[in-house]
Amino acid sequence: MPLTENAAPIMALALGDLLGPSLPGSMAYIRCLPGEVARELAADGRFSLPGWRVAVVGQTADEATRALRADQAMGWREDKAEAVLLLVDIEQAGAGMDGIYSAAREITETELFAKAKALAREQLAHGGKGFADKALSKARRLARNKALSPWREFAYLCRAANCLEGLGAALPEIGLWPVAVEGKLDDGDLEKSARLVERLLAGNRQSAETRVAGLMLLDISQAKDLTAFLRDNDFLTRLEVLSALEQRDGFWLNRLQPDLFQTRTLHAIRLVSWRGQSGKPLKWSGLLEDADARLTFKMPLNDDPRQRVSLEIRWTTLPPDIEKGALEYAVQVRSGSDVLAEKTIPHGSKSPQKCVFTHDDFGDLDESARFEAEVVVRAIVATGELGEEREDIHIEDVTEGFLLCFGEVESPAKSSAGPVFPSLALAAIQVAKEQEEFARLADNPGDKQAFSRDAKGYIACRVNGKAARVLCPNLLLDLAADWAVHQGDPGRWQLKVRADGSADGKPTFLPFGPAKDKAGERFVKASRDFCNWLLRSSLGPLAVLYIDRPFFSEYVNAATAWWDAAPARATLIHTLEVVG
Repeated sequence: MPLTENAAPIMALALGDLLGPSLPGSMAYIRCLPGEVARELAADGRFSLPGWRVAVVGQTADEATRALRADQAMGWREDKAEAVLLLVDIEQAGAGMDGIYSAAREITETELFAKAKALAREQLAHGGKGFADKALSKARRLARNKALSPWREFAYLCRAANCLEGLGAALPEIGLWPVAVEGKLDDGDLEKSARLVERLLAGNRQSAETRVAGLMLLDISQAKDLTAFLRDNDFLTRLEVLSALEQRDGFWLNRLQPDLFQTRTLHAIRLVSWRGQSGKPLKWSGLLEDADARLTFKMPLNDDPRQRVSLEIRWTTLPPDIEKGALEYAVQVRSGSDVLAEKTIPHGSKSPQKCVFTHDDFGDLDESARFEAEVVVRAIVATGELGEEREDIHIEDVTEGFLLCFGEVESPAKSSAGPVFPSLALAAIQVAKEQEEFARLADNPGDKQAFSRDAKGYIACRVNGKAARVLCPNLLLDLAADWAVHQGDPGRWQLKVRADGSADGKPTFLPFGPAKDKAGERFVKASRDFCNWLLRSSLGPLAVLYIDRPFFSEYVNAATAWWDAAPARATLIHTLEVVG
């Protein structure tokens, strides 16, 4: 597992940030690195931390490669001289390290790689960070139960740092098929890369000839060479085959042209509604309807075979007579930007096409969380008529939004689905196309079926299964709640912050004081009426649509009349002052 040139310096920089200044007698250790990596880092002169003495602990001692035995490491601990960082090869260090494990500081895998990967990511070429993030996400889902090693994720980012081409060439490091990047990155290549691994590797028991035939390669010579390569490497693990593939760039995606991905005749995907003519969810969907008429997919907390449920998605295509196996669909359960579950479904011979998700597909989710979700069905590659490629066009369809949870959960949804807009009004007009629908939303801010807020702070507005969102900070909700406590009296807030910008306590309400004339009395009444109306929404002032209604107009007109004679500080009402 040879290190890239930048791996040792980046790892040293990450550890320098985590360890802080060196103090005599300080000792820390790392035991999460593969033994081969630990030895290579110790032997690499670029792996240097000022003030820290570095060594790898294993079976043998070698001063040239900074290697120690466990008994020597214990001697360093007892000397309490300069600060020491030990890289422990847990397979070779033996049983003599318990004293160090109990007394020294451990740099855990989570904190080490969070810092190291962040530093490596910063070195990626312009335009490469988003591609790398999606590649890692795709690789983690492809690995499924066999968790992707944090070291491999770090190694991928290091290898990809030099140029955009490296982002595609280094994909085998994380279990994906290599991609030949020519000119610009294409996120769609990651989908195809994963599909090639699933079809050609990943424990596929079919013969090499059958696997390659399924790709429908147009170049017969290339198909024969790929078949021979797979047959010759059938005894290797998936990662070993992909490593060997790095030396065969003629088989890289974009140089390998599978006709499988050319969806030549597909024009549209049409999802079959989960609801019947009565508006109730159909039994095959696996969905229920809650008290607010929201679709819900609820999984039992205990994986009891007698209580298993499944979420089924059905869709048709235009034209309907596409040949079996001519294309594949990526079916994703999404919540905002998060992919909760994903499957790849080949086009079948019978219509409608189907995809089913079960409890097992959501095994990584927190059972105490709820998600505002939707399902996206997308052809992996879309082309125009007569096989002509059309860039940046995706054939897909999106389901109605639904709530995904385990058992009886009362907490707010962890995340929600739908595009994000800067205001609720802009969000609402995306889903409420008719004036009557928009007016109904404006007059019913307390409608829980239409408005909800997730744990990330997004307020979702829904009409007929479609949703759009606006971000509502917790601080704004706190101010609205505090204003209600003060019965809507005119005033402002003051919030003390520490030197690092964090809040030092809660905002303090500063009332304006009693009204001194009829204009002031009028505004106080209008302010209280306005506050009382806002209480119809439990989600704060950002969850309200402000249209032409008497209480809104009166509040604005009363404020204008009051400001004509009020002191200048009156302009500060409903503002927040931040003080050090």
